[in-house]
Amino acid sequence: MKLSGLLILSLLVFLSGTIYPQDFFSRFKTYSINDGLSASRISDIIQDNEGYLWIATSMGVNRFDGEKFKVYKYDRTNINSIFSNNLLSLLEDGQNLWLGSSQGITKLNKASGKAINFRIVRRTGNIEQACQVEKITAASDSDKGFLWLGTNMGLFRFNKFTGEYEAFFSGTDDPQQNAVYFLKAFGDKLLVTYNRQGTFVFDTKSAIFTKLIEYDSLNLTGHIVVGLFKTEKGAFLITPTKIFKTSMDKIFSGKLFLIDQEKVFAENELFSAGTTDTENNLWVSSRTDGLILYDITTGRVKEAENRIPSSYVVDNNVLFRDRSGIIWIGTNGAGLKCFNPFANRFGLLNQLQNGMIVGSVRGISLGGDGSLFIGGYSGLLEFPEFDLDRKFHEQDVAYKRISGITVFVMEEDPSDKNKVWIGTDGQGIYLLDKASQNLSGFSVLLSAKGMGHLSSKISNHIFGLHFRTPDELLIGSDSGLVILNFKTGDLQSYNINSRPENKLNDNFVITVHSDQNGNIWAGTQNAGLYRLRNGTLVNYQPELNKSASLPSRSIKAVRSDNTGRVWICTTAGLCLYNPATDDFKVYNEKNGLTNSYVYGIIEEEGFFWISTNGGLFILDKKTEKIRNFDIHAGLQDNEFNTNAFYKSDNGWLFFGGIKGVNYFKSDQILINEPAAAVVIKRVAHLKKSAGGVIVTENLTELREIPLTENHLELSYGENSIMIELGILDFNDPGKHKYTYKLEGYDDDWSPVSEIRRAIYTNLPPGEYTFYAKGRNSEGGWSNNPLVLTITVNPAFWQTIIFRIFIFLLIVAAITGLVYLRVRQLQRRAAELTGIVEMRTAELTSLNSQLKNEITERKKKEVMLRELNAQREKFFSIIAHDLRSPFFGLQGISEILLEDFDDLSDKEKLTMISQIKDLSQNTYSLLENLLNWTKLELGKIPFHPKHLNLGEVVSETLIIFAYHLETKKIAISVNIEPGTMIFADKNMLEVMIRNLLSNAIKFTPKGGTIKINAALIKEGLLLSVNDSGIGIPEKNLKMILNKDFHFSTSGTDEEKGSGLGLILVSELIKKHAGALEIKSKEGEGSLFILKFPHQHRDQ
Repeated sequence: MKLSGLLILSLLVFLSGTIYPQDFFSRFKTYSINDGLSASRISDIIQDNEGYLWIATSMGVNRFDGEKFKVYKYDRTNINSIFSNNLLSLLEDGQNLWLGSSQGITKLNKASGKAINFRIVRRTGNIEQACQVEKITAASDSDKGFLWLGTNMGLFRFNKFTGEYEAFFSGTDDPQQNAVYFLKAFGDKLLVTYNRQGTFVFDTKSAIFTKLIEYDSLNLTGHIVVGLFKTEKGAFLITPTKIFKTSMDKIFSGKLFLIDQEKVFAENELFSAGTTDTENNLWVSSRTDGLILYDITTGRVKEAENRIPSSYVVDNNVLFRDRSGIIWIGTNGAGLKCFNPFANRFGLLNQLQNGMIVGSVRGISLGGDGSLFIGGYSGLLEFPEFDLDRKFHEQDVAYKRISGITVFVMEEDPSDKNKVWIGTDGQGIYLLDKASQNLSGFSVLLSAKGMGHLSSKISNHIFGLHFRTPDELLIGSDSGLVILNFKTGDLQSYNINSRPENKLNDNFVITVHSDQNGNIWAGTQNAGLYRLRNGTLVNYQPELNKSASLPSRSIKAVRSDNTGRVWICTTAGLCLYNPATDDFKVYNEKNGLTNSYVYGIIEEEGFFWISTNGGLFILDKKTEKIRNFDIHAGLQDNEFNTNAFYKSDNGWLFFGGIKGVNYFKSDQILINEPAAAVVIKRVAHLKKSAGGVIVTENLTELREIPLTENHLELSYGENSIMIELGILDFNDPGKHKYTYKLEGYDDDWSPVSEIRRAIYTNLPPGEYTFYAKGRNSEGGWSNNPLVLTITVNPAFWQTIIFRIFIFLLIVAAITGLVYLRVRQLQRRAAELTGIVEMRTAELTSLNSQLKNEITERKKKEVMLRELNAQREKFFSIIAHDLRSPFFGLQGISEILLEDFDDLSDKEKLTMISQIKDLSQNTYSLLENLLNWTKLELGKIPFHPKHLNLGEVVSETLIIFAYHLETKKIAISVNIEPGTMIFADKNMLEVMIRNLLSNAIKFTPKGGTIKINAALIKEGLLLSVNDSGIGIPEKNLKMILNKDFHFSTSGTDEEKGSGLGLILVSELIKKHAGALEIKSKEGEGSLFILKFPHQHRDQ
């Protein structure tokens, strides 16, 4: 939001009988080596895309964030440092900064601080000379990797990707004639100035130089361009001795118009640099006259008093305007200076002749002839012909002390604006005629109206005055509220001694007001707010646990806006009365007020001005955003006063306080809005003390953590961090405020405060997102929050893999314990069976009395057998199917071990073949068990991709070559070459292996197996058809039942786990497909895998 111009200053100060503008030089600030700047000679200044200021000096490059300088300079012990401290020019290129120096050009990574250096060498015959890069620019060919360098030996095109470069000459290749002084790109053209050749336009596409042609007998040949600036009023080209006005579409044709220099600038000016500000002013650096402000709109230089002498700014190398409008001045030996247009923006009147202070202001009024009247504890003063429109110059001033009365309130007469009513603290009421300065006492005025008897009924301590109508005056005093009608002579009193219906709980009425709806309002010192309507008096006071109640009992002002809404100023916030609900909306610190002690409010179009004990505020009517101005902006003090706010008919606003009066027009006040983006200045690990406690104090020397594209990754054990924030806004950076939140850790945003360091200790492993917002010194918030993602990695024992490993270890341990327990039960069962049989034989001859005992023992036997059956069913896969192969392996191994020398080679090969078969079967069982377990746990990986089906089938058939040969089974594969399938390769191989294993197992010797693939509309069919023994119909329904252990021996008594087809069924489901089984006992079986078109497991 823009309320004022940069250099439109109506800010006047009374000093020693003379009124001055607010000190123009107080808007300047100097940064020197004492502030951290690496050197006092500055050659270039830029602002990067984040908002950091980069300053090229004779001792490295400085990055400035508004508070600290970070210096990058040559370090002979660091191969990644820049190779020259004598820097001459700067250019930003994404995440990199290009530095031109006396040694060549350097690419500096802004994030890491690592530099890559390139030397530029001019070759003339056998002679090589190093070039110093004076200027760097990027033309439209920068997307091809080209930068253009202006050096002391010519113009070069530099490839930033390869480091290669090429020289271009305007005519002569004499190095002394090709020293580049100025270089600037405009699209595919360059404006190049040579020290001894003049200024040329260089076309980067055709590589042609064109000298700027003459126009109106003016020629730039021999002139050095020091600046070229685009403005709304055209383009301005600055040479050391002349300033030309042109337009960007004409400059390359040489159409330049010389400014009427004799009328504008002093003779023999010597210009060295320039820039533009936000208010259409051209700042020009003159080595003879210092800084000159040229008003582009009027075509005139600002008044002489506003020139900054060359002795103050020394020899300017560069002028630069940042994105907020602050002007930065790089000098040749006097450091870095900046002009802050946001400082001292308000007119100020606070000191008169003989050291008299205009303090504790309580009333202000402006006369029709321009006279200013101010009342307060210093008396009643008049400033005749107070010219508020004069700017930037000294002006004689006269003032008159009309009276020594202690003024507390001033109210203009509604019938005669030339008269003002004055309430005093102890001397009663007066009427001032502003034209004649005649001051009349209230008793005299009443007597003249025949109402002299009423004088004794009105207190002499008057705090508030307000005309309800031209004939009815509301008076607030230390004796309550008085309503006086001059026409009828009626007087009504409301105080602590009145009748119950008229009784106030506090006699001190500080402010009085009437609104458009006929309500009379009286604000008291300690009893809250009263509303009087149709004889009914209603009192409003703070109510416990009711946010919509009045926040304070002390009322400072009541005013209505142009829509009739009533605003109440209290010592605990600004309130808006809601007549529909008869309550209040409160604005305080939570809404953006830095101080809730509110004195006054003035309405402007679209917003309100509010005076407080924390400076002046602007409240936007529509957005309800609040902006703050404090003493840094030129206020008399942050503390203002009751009744000391006034708006004149010609739009001037006045606010009085304990040290004087501020005055201004709203459209003259420059607003710093919005705040710059929040940046992370650093992230660091917090240290631990000797006792292992996290240290959160003395955080300057900490190990910083590098960021990768706004992402932070922390290892376990280093999960306590400090995030330091900043706003790259150079206007009063000490008053920036922040709020932040770590999503996944914090429940809510942190309170808005000046605390810029977010500290988190012992963050649990996980993913977090850190958000931060910033507010500048005037209450403007950054548009978008900062976002930083944070990953805290767990310790190895907290990872999922480790937990799975522990789980499987526990399962294995439990399985082993159960197995041992089962074996123990089996041995015990055998023992019990023997005992039962023995006892049964012995007791056969016993009498019938023992039958009951035998019956009982048989019941126990039955129960034990049932237990064994359940156990055998549960462990059939692990305890039986895995045990049998091992028994076979053990038996064959014992034979080989004991009878190896007696066995023939054929017998040995037969046994080895049997061991291989047992091992293969056991491996298949284990593999199916493992895959089935993974499926059950849901941990089997699924990574589908396009596969050549024929190749996968061929690779799988190799595994079964021996089995097919052993059983003399003929196999045929009917798959079209190039048939592709979208599947997980591992899962596909497992499915094919199980179907082939199953087919081989149940196909007798000499049988056949067919593998076919066919593309159909719905997808792809892969089938395995065998000529085996088939599956009985009753078993087809149970074969895929996971809860029923179904296993059948093959034609050669091959064993299985019964899991193969179940596993195939589950794996095809992972592919969103299905398994279909067709079989008839004695006629073979057909297994069909149905794959849909490309899919993803959901």
